[in-house]
Amino acid sequence: MRALQIFNDKKKRIGTLSGFKNKEITTTLDSGDKELSFSYPTAGALVDLLKEEYYIRTKTDEYVIKAVEKGEQFNKYTAVLNVEELEGTPFPYGFESQEQTIKACLEFAFEGTGWHVGTCTVTKKRTIDEQESVTAWDVLQKCLTTYRCECIIHSLTKTIDIYDRIGSDKGCYFMEGLNLRKISLKSDTYDFYTRIYPIGKDGITPEWLTGKDYIDNFQYSSKIKAYVWKDERYTNTTSLIEDATAKIEEMSRPYKAYTAEVVDLAKASEEYKDILSYGIGDTVTLVSKKTRTREKQRIVKITEYPESPEKNTVEISNARKTFAEIQKEETAAATEEAVSISNRATKKVLESYSTTEEIETKITASKEAIEEGVSYKLKNYYTSVEMDSLIKATKDEISQEVKHVEENSMHNYVVNGDFSNGFDDNWYNNDETNNSVMDVSGLGTVAKILKTSSSSSYIRQNLGKIPAGTYRVRYKAATAAGYESTARVQVGALGSYSTTSSGMLKSKEFTTIEREITVSEGTKYIYIYAYTQNAPVYITDIEVLGLYSLYADAKIQVTAEEITSEVNKKVNSDDFGTLITQNAYNVRIAFNKGSSYMQFDSTGITMYTGTITDNTKRTRFDYNGEHFYRDGKYVGKIGTNTMIGNDSQRGLVFDIEYDTAYMSWANKESANGSSYMMKWAYCTQQCDNYEANMLHAGADINMHYHKLRNVSFEDGAINGTLTFKQPLAVSSDGTLSKWATATLTFKNGILISGAWSNG
Repeated sequence: MRALQIFNDKKKRIGTLSGFKNKEITTTLDSGDKELSFSYPTAGALVDLLKEEYYIRTKTDEYVIKAVEKGEQFNKYTAVLNVEELEGTPFPYGFESQEQTIKACLEFAFEGTGWHVGTCTVTKKRTIDEQESVTAWDVLQKCLTTYRCECIIHSLTKTIDIYDRIGSDKGCYFMEGLNLRKISLKSDTYDFYTRIYPIGKDGITPEWLTGKDYIDNFQYSSKIKAYVWKDERYTNTTSLIEDATAKIEEMSRPYKAYTAEVVDLAKASEEYKDILSYGIGDTVTLVSKKTRTREKQRIVKITEYPESPEKNTVEISNARKTFAEIQKEETAAATEEAVSISNRATKKVLESYSTTEEIETKITASKEAIEEGVSYKLKNYYTSVEMDSLIKATKDEISQEVKHVEENSMHNYVVNGDFSNGFDDNWYNNDETNNSVMDVSGLGTVAKILKTSSSSSYIRQNLGKIPAGTYRVRYKAATAAGYESTARVQVGALGSYSTTSSGMLKSKEFTTIEREITVSEGTKYIYIYAYTQNAPVYITDIEVLGLYSLYADAKIQVTAEEITSEVNKKVNSDDFGTLITQNAYNVRIAFNKGSSYMQFDSTGITMYTGTITDNTKRTRFDYNGEHFYRDGKYVGKIGTNTMIGNDSQRGLVFDIEYDTAYMSWANKESANGSSYMMKWAYCTQQCDNYEANMLHAGADINMHYHKLRNVSFEDGAINGTLTFKQPLAVSSDGTLSKWATATLTFKNGILISGAWSNG
């Protein structure tokens, strides 16, 4: 019997334990965890040293005592593997490692804990993304699942070895008549599938690499049973295919788990040391005539009795963890996330003021949303009833949010409705003897109204002239102790009267009364009466909210192909609205019930005059500029370009297509004009009286004394210099007595120069 070392909670060795019995060590493959238990006499010399949170060391590991079961003769002690530094290192706001190896991920998680990754044979990269609070130990367990690997934990050296697969096939047999004493089998196909549809982040699937969006495995059956596996941590298609292939490999055969009692002959006798030894993760051959079994299975759990190897038991299975177990863990994670969301939502509600009834309503709505959210995470399809329920719950939640925003944007026509300024000038009090503003314990500042005779007792406020419409009238009311069954309040608001019923008002909390009233335009009042004689009423938070005809309606619809969000708003008789549709390829925005659309896609923005068709396309913005369309035809663009053969010469261009008729600068010549008149235009074809391939002016052109260069006039073909004699003087007989030589030079019919004498 090997002794156990005892350490106190400060890690100081305080004793060496012997005389114990039933020492039992359980090792689990999927988590790498271990558990130690043993019994020790109640009258033992060291019994007072065996306390919860003290430490026990064996030759290979250190454990923390977690449970003590006291008995008459022996106490039973249970201890777990000491990974306190990992369990005590929190990540309060979550943990994220994007496409890293498991070694890099864990070294990052273990930083400052004293723990390290030892041997690591796993080189693939994966993503760990935990949004809620986790510990370093949680990250390790998540990594083992995500990277589909196994670990060996060395608690004394604080190192963790990571392997794709622990153990090996040493040729060990578990056989009746040799070392197999008892066997039980659990086998089922509840989670049996032969086809998997893996979906990663942004909808990536194997299709673009393999040509199919699914992976098959018919190792057990040729029937097709499909399973959709969606995990947004996968951003790499190759990684998605690798892990989906491994997953369907396990899911495509019946799940089998054996619990076997075996005699550990290798530890009991040197004779069998080399042929019948086994360890966690090893593959063994199971042979049983009783169950007609001969197959290879892995050891996934070992319970060892070091002092009595003949009592050892092992659990062997064809999967490290069943699909049902994984699903259960995902359920727990989803529930925890939902509860966290609920807590945040509840905290937000409680920070703002609400009556008890309102808080209960909001918590119930939140609970419904949580249940549906968890259901959505675990299922990939719904019956029509479940889908209807989800949409309805979501719609209700959105409607409440819209109502809240709407009330915040409404105008409250009541001034000093909480009486924080007492009965100021806004309030008329018809009975100053009995009506007053006071502080009531548990209720705060209130207006007390008391009727002591048959005469009315009330307060009143003039709301001024308000427009026609529907208004929400709301106030909070209570009464004094002893009057709960008789006190009643009557409110005359906007010309309409309403009285609470007997027993409605309480003395320790407010009751919120609310109704809607539709009125015509005019000057309106609100009256608050004590209805029952000698029964006081306490009033606060009086509101008249309007205009209620200003409303908003919001809807969100989510399908596998797209997300649609619609918001409509009405102001008096005018309707406004937007509709946003998002899918994998573009985002579309519609205005005023589809009278115009905008579409955003990967290369630009397109605007339409109605529904999205070629005939309604009008404008598109992209990296080439602004493009224009009309009646299904591309007209042209305004953009940038470069000169052919010289990309360094850049410019702004106005381009029209070959079959576009014209480009024009025009204006409306009067305020009531029905058309725009062309002032400068280029036509590619005959446009009314404008000829093709010409620039046409519709107004005078003022050159401001700038030159016209390289001009050619129609029919102007004269080129050359005209030389002639310029008369300077004439004799009495009519002959020239004096002259000079002059010249006129023409180019393309235009006089461009001349020479002559001035004397």
